[in-house]
Amino acid sequence: MNRGSNEINKCYTKYIDGVLGAKNAVDKRKIPHNCCEYFRIFSCSETRMRTVKGCTEQQIDITLDWIRSLFGNVIDLICSDYTEGSDKCSSLEPVPKKRKNQRRPKSFMLPLVDLLASFKEL
Repeated sequence: MNRGSNEINKCYTKYIDGVLGAKNAVDKRKIPHNCCEYFRIFSCSETRMRTVKGCTEQQIDITLDWIRSLFGNVIDLICSDYTEGSDKCSSLEPVPKKRKNQRRPKSFMLPLVDLLASFKEL
């Protein structure tokens, strides 16, 4: 996993930017955009890890399981119909871009909490 950490970090950064962008969407699209961005981490990480010399299938599987454990049940709880392998993400318009004034933190939790707090009514 250490060999592929730079590659995985690129996917993680894209996810955080996606969550920041999702905050700029209309309320009914914020959660779906977040979920779709989350599931893109897996294909992104798998694709990028395959470019790392010496990275085995077992290491890729362990890494993907590790990513799932980071996010835990939080994503499963809020994503409902937007699940891994669902076609709902492909029918969703692209996530809005992160604004220049939106800073990217190192943790995904801050943008996720900020996204949830951005709803007018919950």
